[in-house]
Amino acid sequence: MLMQSTNQTLIADYLMAVRDATRSLPTGKRETIIGDLEAHIEQALSIDAGEAEIRTLLDRLGSPEAIAAEAGANDAPITSKKGPSRVREIFGLIGLSAGSLFIPIIGWIVGVVLIWQSPVWSKLQKITAALVWPGGWFAMLYLPLVSLRSSISVDTAVLNPGVRVLLVILFIAAPLVVLAWLIRTLVRADSN
Repeated sequence: MLMQSTNQTLIADYLMAVRDATRSLPTGKRETIIGDLEAHIEQALSIDAGEAEIRTLLDRLGSPEAIAAEAGANDAPITSKKGPSRVREIFGLIGLSAGSLFIPIIGWIVGVVLIWQSPVWSKLQKITAALVWPGGWFAMLYLPLVSLRSSISVDTAVLNPGVRVLLVILFIAAPLVVLAWLIRTLVRADSN
Protein backbone atom coordinates (compact mmCIF):
# COMPACT_ATOMS: atom_id res chain seq x y z
CA MET A 1 0.00 0.00 0.00
CA LEU A 2 2.92 2.33 0.70
CA MET A 3 4.13 1.82 -2.89
CA GLN A 4 0.70 2.79 -4.26
CA SER A 5 0.73 5.96 -2.12
CA THR A 6 4.22 6.90 -3.35
CA ASN A 7 3.16 6.39 -6.97
CA GLN A 8 0.06 8.56 -6.50
CA THR A 9 2.21 11.24 -4.88
CA LEU A 10 4.61 11.23 -7.86
CA ILE A 11 1.74 11.75 -10.29
CA ALA A 12 0.00 14.35 -8.10
CA ASP A 13 3.26 16.30 -7.68
CA TYR A 14 3.87 16.22 -11.43
CA LEU A 15 0.36 17.47 -12.22
CA MET A 16 0.67 20.20 -9.57
CA ALA A 17 3.95 21.32 -11.11
CA VAL A 18 2.29 21.47 -14.55
CA ARG A 19 -0.63 23.43 -13.07
CA ASP A 20 1.84 25.86 -11.47
CA ALA A 21 3.88 26.23 -14.68
CA THR A 22 0.74 26.97 -16.71
CA ARG A 23 -0.74 29.49 -14.23
CA SER A 24 -0.55 32.31 -16.78
CA LEU A 25 -2.86 30.42 -19.17
CA PRO A 26 -6.62 30.91 -19.04
CA THR A 27 -8.24 28.54 -16.55
CA GLY A 28 -10.10 26.55 -19.20
CA LYS A 29 -6.98 25.89 -21.25
CA ARG A 30 -4.97 24.98 -18.14
CA GLU A 31 -7.61 22.51 -16.94
CA THR A 32 -7.80 20.94 -20.42
CA ILE A 33 -4.04 20.33 -20.36
CA ILE A 34 -4.22 18.80 -16.87
CA GLY A 35 -7.19 16.62 -17.85
CA ASP A 36 -5.40 15.41 -21.00
CA LEU A 37 -2.29 14.55 -18.98
CA GLU A 38 -4.33 12.68 -16.35
CA ALA A 39 -6.12 10.67 -19.05
CA HIS A 40 -2.82 9.86 -20.80
CA ILE A 41 -1.17 8.78 -17.55
CA GLU A 42 -4.14 6.60 -16.64
CA GLN A 43 -4.11 4.90 -20.06
CA ALA A 44 -0.34 4.42 -20.18
CA LEU A 45 0.13 2.89 -16.74
CA SER A 46 -1.06 -0.45 -15.51
CA ILE A 47 -2.68 -0.75 -12.10
CA ASP A 48 0.43 -2.40 -10.65
CA ALA A 49 2.92 0.02 -12.25
CA GLY A 50 6.03 0.60 -10.20
CA GLU A 51 7.82 3.81 -9.35
CA ALA A 52 10.34 3.32 -12.17
CA GLU A 53 7.59 2.99 -14.78
CA ILE A 54 5.87 6.12 -13.50
CA ARG A 55 9.09 8.15 -13.51
CA THR A 56 9.85 6.97 -17.07
CA LEU A 57 6.37 7.96 -18.26
CA LEU A 58 6.56 11.39 -16.61
CA ASP A 59 9.99 11.96 -18.17
CA ARG A 60 8.59 11.06 -21.60
CA LEU A 61 5.72 13.50 -21.11
CA GLY A 62 8.26 16.26 -20.57
CA SER A 63 9.01 18.73 -17.86
CA PRO A 64 6.17 20.92 -16.60
CA GLU A 65 8.05 23.95 -17.93
CA ALA A 66 8.30 22.42 -21.41
CA ILE A 67 4.58 21.60 -21.41
CA ALA A 68 3.80 25.16 -20.31
CA ALA A 69 6.06 26.67 -22.98
CA GLU A 70 4.46 24.50 -25.67
CA ALA A 71 1.01 25.64 -24.52
CA GLY A 72 2.06 29.28 -24.78
CA ALA A 73 2.35 30.04 -21.09
CA ASN A 74 4.74 32.60 -19.75
CA ASP A 75 5.76 33.69 -16.28
CA ALA A 76 3.79 36.95 -16.39
CA PRO A 77 0.84 37.13 -14.02
CA ILE A 78 -2.57 36.74 -15.62
CA THR A 79 -3.63 40.29 -14.76
CA SER A 80 -0.71 41.89 -16.56
CA LYS A 81 -1.33 39.69 -19.60
CA LYS A 82 -4.99 40.59 -19.94
CA GLY A 83 -4.94 44.15 -18.60
CA PRO A 84 -3.48 46.16 -21.48
CA SER A 85 -5.30 44.26 -24.22
CA ARG A 86 -8.69 44.66 -22.54
CA VAL A 87 -8.09 48.38 -22.13
CA ARG A 88 -7.60 48.58 -25.89
CA GLU A 89 -10.85 46.72 -26.53
CA ILE A 90 -12.84 48.84 -24.08
CA PHE A 91 -11.52 52.09 -25.51
CA GLY A 92 -12.22 50.75 -29.00
CA LEU A 93 -15.86 50.12 -28.08
CA ILE A 94 -16.14 53.56 -26.46
CA GLY A 95 -14.58 55.18 -29.51
CA LEU A 96 -16.96 53.44 -31.90
CA SER A 97 -20.06 54.26 -29.88
CA ALA A 98 -19.79 57.33 -27.68
CA GLY A 99 -16.60 58.60 -29.32
CA SER A 100 -18.38 59.31 -32.55
CA LEU A 101 -20.93 61.41 -30.67
CA PHE A 102 -18.58 63.33 -28.35
CA ILE A 103 -15.62 63.74 -30.68
CA PRO A 104 -17.17 63.42 -34.14
CA ILE A 105 -15.11 61.60 -36.75
CA ILE A 106 -11.90 61.47 -34.65
CA GLY A 107 -13.51 59.43 -31.85
CA TRP A 108 -14.92 56.98 -34.36
CA ILE A 109 -11.59 56.68 -36.24
CA VAL A 110 -9.73 55.99 -32.98
CA GLY A 111 -12.34 53.35 -32.11
CA VAL A 112 -12.02 51.64 -35.49
CA VAL A 113 -8.21 51.58 -35.25
CA LEU A 114 -8.33 50.06 -31.75
CA ILE A 115 -10.92 47.46 -32.78
CA TRP A 116 -8.84 46.44 -35.81
CA GLN A 117 -5.69 46.09 -33.66
CA SER A 118 -7.42 43.73 -31.24
CA PRO A 119 -6.94 39.98 -31.63
CA VAL A 120 -10.23 39.32 -29.77
CA TRP A 121 -12.64 39.91 -32.64
CA SER A 122 -12.93 38.17 -35.99
CA LYS A 123 -12.49 40.00 -39.26
CA LEU A 124 -16.28 39.84 -39.85
CA GLN A 125 -16.92 41.50 -36.48
CA LYS A 126 -14.35 44.21 -37.22
CA ILE A 127 -15.87 44.96 -40.63
CA THR A 128 -19.40 44.98 -39.20
CA ALA A 129 -18.36 47.31 -36.39
CA ALA A 130 -16.71 49.72 -38.82
CA LEU A 131 -19.71 49.80 -41.16
CA VAL A 132 -22.64 49.85 -38.75
CA TRP A 133 -21.57 52.19 -35.95
CA PRO A 134 -22.62 55.83 -35.98
CA GLY A 135 -19.86 57.61 -37.81
CA GLY A 136 -19.32 54.68 -40.14
CA TRP A 137 -20.00 55.22 -43.79
CA PHE A 138 -23.49 53.74 -43.40
CA ALA A 139 -24.34 56.75 -41.22
CA MET A 140 -23.91 58.92 -44.30
CA LEU A 141 -26.72 56.93 -45.92
CA TYR A 142 -28.96 56.93 -42.83
CA LEU A 143 -28.78 60.61 -41.91
CA PRO A 144 -30.32 62.06 -45.07
CA LEU A 145 -33.00 59.38 -45.18
CA VAL A 146 -34.27 59.91 -41.64
CA SER A 147 -34.20 63.66 -42.10
CA LEU A 148 -32.47 64.67 -38.91
CA ARG A 149 -32.54 68.43 -38.77
CA SER A 150 -29.20 69.41 -40.11
CA SER A 151 -27.66 71.23 -42.99
CA ILE A 152 -28.46 68.27 -45.23
CA SER A 153 -31.63 68.95 -47.15
CA VAL A 154 -33.48 65.97 -48.53
CA ASP A 155 -37.02 65.83 -49.81
CA THR A 156 -38.56 63.49 -47.22
CA ALA A 157 -41.98 63.59 -48.82
CA VAL A 158 -40.91 60.66 -51.01
CA LEU A 159 -40.41 58.47 -47.95
CA ASN A 160 -43.39 56.80 -46.38
CA PRO A 161 -43.61 57.67 -42.63
CA GLY A 162 -43.45 53.95 -41.81
CA VAL A 163 -40.19 53.65 -43.76
CA ARG A 164 -38.76 56.63 -41.87
CA VAL A 165 -39.67 55.06 -38.51
CA LEU A 166 -38.11 51.76 -39.59
CA LEU A 167 -34.92 53.55 -40.63
CA VAL A 168 -34.73 55.40 -37.32
CA ILE A 169 -35.18 52.11 -35.44
CA LEU A 170 -32.47 50.50 -37.58
CA PHE A 171 -30.18 53.47 -37.01
CA ILE A 172 -30.58 53.05 -33.25
CA ALA A 173 -30.85 49.23 -33.05
CA ALA A 174 -28.05 48.22 -35.43
CA PRO A 175 -25.26 49.81 -33.36
CA LEU A 176 -26.71 48.34 -30.15
CA VAL A 177 -26.88 44.84 -31.65
CA VAL A 178 -23.28 45.12 -32.88
CA LEU A 179 -22.18 46.46 -29.47
CA ALA A 180 -23.83 43.49 -27.73
CA TRP A 181 -22.16 41.08 -30.18
CA LEU A 182 -18.71 42.59 -29.58
CA ILE A 183 -19.14 42.68 -25.81
CA ARG A 184 -20.31 39.05 -25.78
CA THR A 185 -17.21 38.00 -27.72
CA LEU A 186 -14.98 40.02 -25.36
CA VAL A 187 -16.55 38.41 -22.27
CA ARG A 188 -16.16 34.93 -23.79
CA ALA A 189 -12.52 35.64 -24.60
CA ASP A 190 -11.92 36.60 -20.97
CA SER A 191 -13.55 33.43 -19.67
CA ASN A 192 -11.37 31.18 -21.84
